[in-house]
Amino acid sequence: MTIEKVKNKLKFYANQEKIKVYKNFHKTSSGNYASEEEFLGVTVPDIRKIAMNNLDLSDRDILKLLESNIHEEKYVAAEIIAGKYESSLNQKIPDFYHTLKGVVCFGIFGCSEIRNTS
Repeated sequence: MTIEKVKNKLKFYANQEKIKVYKNFHKTSSGNYASEEEFLGVTVPDIRKIAMNNLDLSDRDILKLLESNIHEEKYVAAEIIAGKYESSLNQKIPDFYHTLKGVVCFGIFGCSEIRNTS
């Protein structure tokens, strides 16, 4: 699947009623980690469903999602990374972690590993 299809799926599952809840849950006030983020109101189960159906998304497209100012785009990218490398002995993951410096961590993959790679 392409990045455009992932974004369209997220928009399909968007829920305006959840946006306020998510903005209150995440630290969105000025100076906090999510102050610049926008929210679509997509639930975690829907994000995970989208991610698991898109494990073939290219690393380049995953990085584009991680750089987004839309919270759910970052989250789906993190879930794709987790799903892509979870049970794999694939050696690409350490290289991929190198590219993630400065990315907001969602507790989905080892944030300490990301911060400590150099």
